[in-house]
Amino acid sequence: MRDRLHPYSLFRSWRDRSRPRWVVLSLVLGTLCAGLLTSCYGYLWDVFPEMHYQQSYRLQEPPRRMPPADSVPVTGKAREYSFADAAELANPIAGTPERIESGNQLFQINCKHCHGAEGR
Repeated sequence: MRDRLHPYSLFRSWRDRSRPRWVVLSLVLGTLCAGLLTSCYGYLWDVFPEMHYQQSYRLQEPPRRMPPADSVPVTGKAREYSFADAAELANPIAGTPERIESGNQLFQINCKHCHGAEGR
């Protein structure tokens, strides 16, 4: 007689008395609604901020902004450099250990996953 349930009982069996159906259902619906509401916004986490907010130009595309009034106009075709020409160029920025470490950290964060640890 004790194992029989009342017809209007909220519980399916004696095992379910610790968590009624409406509690489980409200937790599932609450989690679903919270998940749907958090997906309504753009960027939740800004993973690569310096890559996301940079001035991007397509290949051979002029800048979208007008040049400053005091700038000197440049005309003519683009110069073509070879690898031999690039080897002769000097870097105008001195390679201090702090700058090299800063560049290494940026490479590890932004570039390593595609180019590998060797940077190839």
